[in-house]
Amino acid sequence: MKEFGLNLNSEQKRKNLSLDFVIIENFSYLCRMIEVIIQILGTAFVLLCTSCITWTIVEYIYLKFKNPRI
Repeated sequence: MKEFGLNLNSEQKRKNLSLDFVIIENFSYLCRMIEVIIQILGTAFVLLCTSCITWTIVEYIYLKFKNPRI
């Protein structure tokens, strides 16, 4: 196996493979964290939109009963 023009012995190959494994494990952990953060933000956004729509409907109904001429 050649890397950057050097012949690697078996110990160097093992170190490179273990380093690749660590990088892949850390990257997959980071992807899971990002996925959870995006799900939380998406849920918060939907909750905010639902709350605003509900508030608007309740306020409209309340004002209709308080002053029927509106």
